[in-house]
Amino acid sequence: MNHLPQHKPLRLTAPPAAVAVKTAPAIIKTVDPQQEKMKRLLASPHLLDLTPLVAKLSGTSAAKVARKSSWQQLLDQHIHLRDVRDRRLSLHPRGWRDFPPRAAVSLSHAVILTLRHFFEEHPLADLTVLTLVHITVAVLWHLLSWPFVTLARALGYVAKPAPLPILLIDEEEEVLTATTNETVPITPPLRHSATPPLLFAWRPTALSLAAAALVFTLPFGAWSAVNVIRDSQSEVVSRSAEAVRSLEAGAEAVKTADFSAAQANFAAAADLFIAAKRRLGVTGNVVSMTAAALAPDAGVISAATPVLTAGQELAEGGAALAQGVMLAERSSEPVQAIDTLREHLNLALPHLAAAENSLKMVDASVLPDEYRGTLAQARERLPVLNAYAAKAAAVAKLLPGIIGADGRRRYLVIFQNDAELRPTGGFMGSYALVDVNNGRLTQVEIPGGGSYDIQGQMPLKLISPQPLHLVNPHWQFQDANWSPDFPTAAKTITRFFEAGAKTSVDGVIALNIPVVEKLLEIIGPVPMPEYGKTIDHRNFYFETQKAVEIDYDKEANRPKKFLADLAPRIIDKTLKADRGQMIAIAQALDEALRLKQAQLWFRHGDEQQAVGELGWDGAMKTTGGDFLALVHSNIAGQKTDRVMRDEVSHEAKIMADGTTIVTLTLKRVHAGESGALFSGVRNVDFLRVYVPAGSVLVEAKGFTPPDPKLFKIPEPGYAVDGELAAAEESLRVDAASGTRVYVEGGRTVFGNWLQTDPGQSSIATLVYQLPPNAVRILPPERRWLDRLQGRQSESDRLDYRLTIFKQSGADRTTFTQSLDLPRGYILDDETGRTEDDRGRLVTSFPLQSDTELRALLEMP
Repeated sequence: MNHLPQHKPLRLTAPPAAVAVKTAPAIIKTVDPQQEKMKRLLASPHLLDLTPLVAKLSGTSAAKVARKSSWQQLLDQHIHLRDVRDRRLSLHPRGWRDFPPRAAVSLSHAVILTLRHFFEEHPLADLTVLTLVHITVAVLWHLLSWPFVTLARALGYVAKPAPLPILLIDEEEEVLTATTNETVPITPPLRHSATPPLLFAWRPTALSLAAAALVFTLPFGAWSAVNVIRDSQSEVVSRSAEAVRSLEAGAEAVKTADFSAAQANFAAAADLFIAAKRRLGVTGNVVSMTAAALAPDAGVISAATPVLTAGQELAEGGAALAQGVMLAERSSEPVQAIDTLREHLNLALPHLAAAENSLKMVDASVLPDEYRGTLAQARERLPVLNAYAAKAAAVAKLLPGIIGADGRRRYLVIFQNDAELRPTGGFMGSYALVDVNNGRLTQVEIPGGGSYDIQGQMPLKLISPQPLHLVNPHWQFQDANWSPDFPTAAKTITRFFEAGAKTSVDGVIALNIPVVEKLLEIIGPVPMPEYGKTIDHRNFYFETQKAVEIDYDKEANRPKKFLADLAPRIIDKTLKADRGQMIAIAQALDEALRLKQAQLWFRHGDEQQAVGELGWDGAMKTTGGDFLALVHSNIAGQKTDRVMRDEVSHEAKIMADGTTIVTLTLKRVHAGESGALFSGVRNVDFLRVYVPAGSVLVEAKGFTPPDPKLFKIPEPGYAVDGELAAAEESLRVDAASGTRVYVEGGRTVFGNWLQTDPGQSSIATLVYQLPPNAVRILPPERRWLDRLQGRQSESDRLDYRLTIFKQSGADRTTFTQSLDLPRGYILDDETGRTEDDRGRLVTSFPLQSDTELRALLEMP
């Protein structure tokens, strides 16, 4: 209730049908009716107050008080006006008030122009018209329903209220009549005890009045809006076309890393879209609801507002992003630059989400054919852009802590050679200690002896995993990445390193060779004059392998010195990269993290959780359904994995009861030439196959283990590490094939050897049965027709899901998965599978990242 200055706030109410005089002593107050009337007028919540007119029509006699109350209740239905009562509107004459307009040539033309200008220029044109029509319809509705209400009262179905005086209640809850100034208490209202029939019990309410008014008023508002939009169509189209050109110019500027021009173009596009929307006016919203039924081309008109809104939001989001990048570039402090970029990303995200939602509201069928493709493309690309922006915001939130905003951070960077595959990506031949502080690189240390420098300082005396006994029965730092789950392996790596190097680290960063090759492709060749070489992305692998394996100083015995000299030059050239190169580097790093060519682990729990949510931790996630991970470990097979090609066939035969038998076939092809440097030798691979816990091995064949005499025995005093003890306790060996079966990380593991000579291929097959819960049998669905008839559908459904964990560094694998379904079952979803000659549903693809395949099967 509005409070009036120098007066007690009063509120209006109606007393019950029967009231009793207050028995307790009360103070009698004198009320001036004229003064109270003026208070109510000043306190009116309506923009358009008809109270004086109602008072004049209803009179002031006691016989007409009830009618006055009804009129007052009718006026209280002005929901629109009540909602906007606090808006500040200009009441000065506008152009539409000048009648007749100068351009008018006749009286009818003058009226048309005035109405058109009214809808174009008045800030609340739609609201005003809708409100006036609302009042008119509400009054008509009230008058038309009066005979039926009177009849219902005469028949006794509705209690006829007695005429009641209007009461005023002050802050002390004392009730004063407007005519006698008597103080009376408030009692509960009289309730009618009978339950009237539905037809006669109906009575007009605020909701019914509003609904009726809406039905009558929307078509009028929509029709006038259609005419306005039609008349202003050419101007809207021209502004929209100019806005789109500015939007495209901004996008091109982003591609060339000219963020100042991008910000200016995006801002101009936003202004043009806003101008086009303003030209449409508020009426465009009315058209979106009802215009399609009023005009042949109204569908196109109804699509205009959301399309323009999407363009405006996209432009404003792009402007925020471009401005953020531009301001970040000007900042001399890395942490401050990241914070600036993060703030602008958070500003842009709501705009991008609004643009995506606006495009969802557009009915493509109403657009001309030449625009439908553009709409489909925008709908496809906007979610991707939103995902990238959200990811960038998450990274910007994570980075300050990682780069030492709160103090120095030290990281262990391990270089993994994917030509010699190991569980987390490759053999750890080299490493670097990297210090960062407040966003700046303060120190990089790469020991000339590589990972073997830690070996002589290792105080831990641990027995290595049994397959590693082929090269070393003692578990050393260079072999610490034995677990395919990178967080688990990183903890072991950190433990071994800190024990040997006597220094602590805040995290582990694993980089495979392709990451460095991609970086060299972006920044260009790096001269190494003292070695007589120039290193680029084409020769990096071969020249570095040659330098550390053959051409190093045997007396000094520092085989990694070449890498120690090369790395600082690569880092220096990277830090001096221009704007375009920096963008390319960021994209390359994002792809490397997605494909697990780079993996991260941080000691701080919140940072590691954020990395896991981004999918950059290389973790073997816990999943339901079927699971498969093929993990290769090159042990004494030299640098041959870059010439190995894998073809994996996974066939799941599903029985009607959900029992599933999997036949896994792995074909390894050695594409190297015999005698070739590094790659022309036999590939010796210990293969581990991770499957759901409880899987049962049925058959294994095609494996070729090394001669048992080649395995070394650990020295006395060495113990089994606690992390390996649990797996050793569950170990059993299949007598027929020599396959090791054990449990690791909550999954069953099948392990055996494959050896492949240059120019040859090897094929191994595993047959195993999945546990009962791997394939879900869903109960029959109760469809709406079945529910209506009290029946239940008789067809069961099968839900099969296969999660494939892709090993880091294993980048040359083709995966084929086939489903042999129970008789009578068909796919209930579209999965892009094809049917082979045996009736199996087949899909094939290169395995580049973790992948999930799912099929819903239903009996027709």
